[in-house]
Amino acid sequence: MSEFHDYGPVPWWCFGAVVEKKEVLRQFQLLQDAGIDEFFIYTGYGLYDPDFLSEEWFELVGFIIKEAKKRGMHVWIYDDLNWPSGTASGILPRNFPQYRSRSIRRSFFSLIPGEVFGNGGTNELVRTYIRPKDEPNGKWTRVELTDNIYVNDTGKEIDLQCFNIAIYNGTPLGCKGTRSTWNQRGGCNPLDANAVRAWMSCIHDKYYEHFKDECGKTLRGFFYDEPFATPSTVDIPWTDGLDEEFQKRYGYNFLDHLPELYEDLPASEKFRYEFWTFISDRLLNTFAKTISDWCAERNLQSTGHCVYEEIRDQGVRLFCSVNIPGLQSYQQVPAMDMLCDNTPFHLGKGHPWYGKTIDAAHGFIFTAKQVTSTARYSGAKRVLAEAMGVCNPNAPARRVKIVWDWLTGAGVNMFNLNCLPYSLKSFPKRTISNEHFFQPWFRQYKYMSAFVRETSEVATGRLQSKVAVLDPETTIRALTWNSFAGPLPPKADVSKAVLGAMVALMEDHIDQELLFEEILLKSDVSDGVIHAPNSAFEVLILPRAVVLTKELVDKIRTFQSGGGKVYCIEERPSRTPDNQPIDFSDIPLVDPKELPALIRSLVKLPYDIEGTGELYTALRDCNGVPTLFLANMGEGAADVKVKTELPAPVVAKLTGDDVPWQLQGNEIHLEPYQSIFLRYGQTCENQTPPITWGPRRKAVSAIGGPWKYDISKPNNAYPIYEVGLAPNEEKDDINKVKLWLSCTWDGCHDMEFAPKESPYYWLRSSFSVEDESVIPGLSLLFEKGEAVRVFINGKEFSLKNVEDYCLWTYEVVKLDISSAVKMGVNTIEILCETSYWNSLEKGTIFGMNFIEPFVLHGNFATAIGDNVVKLRKMPETLALGDIGKQGFPWLLGDVNYHITIDGDKATSLEFPDIGEATVDVTLNGEKLGTRMWDPFRFELAGKLRPGKNELVVTIPTNWGNFYPRGYAGRRVTRTSIGLMVPPELG
Repeated sequence: MSEFHDYGPVPWWCFGAVVEKKEVLRQFQLLQDAGIDEFFIYTGYGLYDPDFLSEEWFELVGFIIKEAKKRGMHVWIYDDLNWPSGTASGILPRNFPQYRSRSIRRSFFSLIPGEVFGNGGTNELVRTYIRPKDEPNGKWTRVELTDNIYVNDTGKEIDLQCFNIAIYNGTPLGCKGTRSTWNQRGGCNPLDANAVRAWMSCIHDKYYEHFKDECGKTLRGFFYDEPFATPSTVDIPWTDGLDEEFQKRYGYNFLDHLPELYEDLPASEKFRYEFWTFISDRLLNTFAKTISDWCAERNLQSTGHCVYEEIRDQGVRLFCSVNIPGLQSYQQVPAMDMLCDNTPFHLGKGHPWYGKTIDAAHGFIFTAKQVTSTARYSGAKRVLAEAMGVCNPNAPARRVKIVWDWLTGAGVNMFNLNCLPYSLKSFPKRTISNEHFFQPWFRQYKYMSAFVRETSEVATGRLQSKVAVLDPETTIRALTWNSFAGPLPPKADVSKAVLGAMVALMEDHIDQELLFEEILLKSDVSDGVIHAPNSAFEVLILPRAVVLTKELVDKIRTFQSGGGKVYCIEERPSRTPDNQPIDFSDIPLVDPKELPALIRSLVKLPYDIEGTGELYTALRDCNGVPTLFLANMGEGAADVKVKTELPAPVVAKLTGDDVPWQLQGNEIHLEPYQSIFLRYGQTCENQTPPITWGPRRKAVSAIGGPWKYDISKPNNAYPIYEVGLAPNEEKDDINKVKLWLSCTWDGCHDMEFAPKESPYYWLRSSFSVEDESVIPGLSLLFEKGEAVRVFINGKEFSLKNVEDYCLWTYEVVKLDISSAVKMGVNTIEILCETSYWNSLEKGTIFGMNFIEPFVLHGNFATAIGDNVVKLRKMPETLALGDIGKQGFPWLLGDVNYHITIDGDKATSLEFPDIGEATVDVTLNGEKLGTRMWDPFRFELAGKLRPGKNELVVTIPTNWGNFYPRGYAGRRVTRTSIGLMVPPELG
């Protein structure tokens, strides 16, 4: 049994297609080769066999757990099909219809005098209100309907709003895209503990029944994903008895105040605060605590993340998740989501999921601190981030690295990679991210795992922060109205103030935590220090906390009177939820940009950074060793000085590099994508920094090419197809096809069709052979089951002659077509059976207006842009520049450059630009190493021999260049790969 290593990546191993034990075992070895010791069993789109949650499914899971145990690995369970959690792939709404999610839905109308309103819905009507049209800020008057009818007899034009109980009848993603789903409607009501337990009986209880002996051993816990307090961002949460429970607590019926959730009215702040506090308490108990307690009783751990975690989404964050820190506090492993390759300094290069402005990037610091601060107070040892989801499929490894650098700095220490798909067969290839088994650079992933393991372990150390930023939850609850009425008014939006303070501290390298109001109320405050759990804060920042409870005011005043420093951002607290005045006029109101200097003048902080560059920094106590982490978030180099009174000497270590050294002085240079740990009061024998440390070496000479080369796998080319529908006899004769659809070169057309509409379809295309060297071994690659008949130049090929050929997925097969290929133009005709997944009842998440790849494969060069793909002789050498422009735009494998250099006094080899790639270097048959991110620099000192030296430079290509479609099938711009400029000897 292998030794388990803590803190490494914990990916979703995403099972789809027909799962075979032989392939599971092969991928187990790939996981271990990649340095991955634990994973989540994730069930996603495209699962055909075994049926999810069937006995055959649990037999497969048992096999996986058994094999993981043999290897000393840990297994986690993703608790549903796809997301959001709460459907049990449709079993819950089918078997427990009484537990479907419900909400209060608002309808709004305008009535002229005498006009009749009829409430046509059959759902329970709970309230109806009217107001004169000419009194837009006036009071709403409750009216009763007679036989569901109201007649406007006021003599004026009026507005009318009615509120009905609505049962959620949409189709969640958890009811789509597998053989056992059929677009079932409905999901679990998280405000009802009985509903949550009913859902868990379909999932959690089943896993426990089958694998109870491994709980807390090989089996570690469960992940929930994006539960919704209400199924719609414009609805109000509801479950039976909610009004009665609220009345017992507050002494009035909240149904009489529903209009106040949508606009500012007298006493609306008090009501909204009480309502959302009540819903928060309910959700924490019925959902989060139910799951957490169940896990704890079985020696398991709860993790997972909420929806709309960003403070910039203040409204939907409240309506859908209500109290994210509260939910996280019940998790044994608090967790967050981080889609794409974003950082707080720059938006990623993928999908603009969160927006397109710098404000969107700044918001991520709140998202990360929300969960890491929660973990600090709850005492959780691990903090998870689902990361890199829906990232562009050609995002390079360096983007993974920079995302994990800032999450490390924030205190996240469990990297949940989204995802490693078991199969890319059929439509799931359009739902993945950039990291998966079939990505050429995944063979180097052990270096990424080592980096993640090292940084995550350091991130477990406690942040040495004296500064707390209050999360102004009372203000959010009191001032936020439902988005049905439009965007939040400026006076309600706290995000600018919160992020302004947090970003100012981040950019000036002042470590900070979020302080939640519930935590502040429970904390001991004495001598000007807030003694929150695992914390001692001397500075408290109030970012637009205009509404505070009396208890919070008293706590803050106690802190201030003892000498604690309090600053307000944007606006001072002015009132309690019930509109009692608060006088904080003595508290300084400061601009966020002035905040860092002000804090440094009054509070002794452990370090300061001077210099240029965009650095994310964090000082942590790692088992008694002060450890400063610095990560370059910018596109350019960073040069800084670290000013600190922390004890010398200092041991430095670049992340991802094996060599620590004794740092001399306090100057730090970081290349783009570099990060470093400084451990204070420590010594080591090594005085020499690694080759990767410092600015670019002065070039002694450059190696300009051209170079001999080879490729690890034959080249690929995409013919441009047309699609012909074959609903009837057309399947027997391509000449009878009545409708042809044009495709893009990567297989997109303009019309979805289901098997019942057209059970078959034809593909036709052509390609041109321009050199006889292309013909030997020329093949057609496609996925198993995609082709029924294949014709090349009119010759039909038997599909019994295909061979398995793992390329973009393990189900790829290869058909040698060379016997029918000729010089000049060649025709391709392929009969396909319309995919099972195109069935309307299967309801996949995205449109099915794609054909699956049918790719030419062989020893040729080609290009993008020709109407007819041209296959020409491979070039004898490669020049500087993108290999895609030299005949290999769709290569899926490695390109090996062969370079000869004379032995001399060179001590380093550096690649200033290899495009969006990684690199391996071998010198005279000995591997010099692998670099997955900048600087791409290698040690030559003592390694060169007199005379000729043979270098092999290996650059993996990228799946996203081969199949440039990202999440939801969006087009992705291909990236450059290759020796873009001459390598330099230094």
